[in-house]
Amino acid sequence: MSLQSDGLAIDVVGDAVEAARTGDRAALSTIYREYAELVFRYVLACVGDRATAEDVTATVFVRVMEGIGRYEPSGAPFGAWLFRIAHNATIDHVRRGRRAPVVPLDAAAQRA
Repeated sequence: MSLQSDGLAIDVVGDAVEAARTGDRAALSTIYREYAELVFRYVLACVGDRATAEDVTATVFVRVMEGIGRYEPSGAPFGAWLFRIAHNATIDHVRRGRRAPVVPLDAAAQRA
C-alpha cells in the first residue's frame, strides 16, 4: 500500500514493518490501522460471527506483535505473511470449537 505525497511514493506499510521489526510500537499501530479491517472481514467470512471474528482478529494482531521481530521479507508482500497468521488463527479457533462442545450452564448444573 503506497501513498502519494508531492509525487513521491511513500511505502507506509513497508516503512512501518521495518520499524516494527526493531521494536517500534508506533509502527505496529500503523500496521494495525492499515490491515485490521481487512483481517476482520477475512475472519468474519470464515467464521460467520462478528464477536468471534473480533476475538480472532485480536489474536492475529497479538501474534503479529509477538512475531514481527522474526518476520523476514522474502519477496512475498508483508500482507501475505499477515494473512497466513490470520488463516492459522482462524483454523485454530475452528478446531478448538469442534473439540469443546458448548453445554448450556443450566444443563451442566442439572448433571452435577
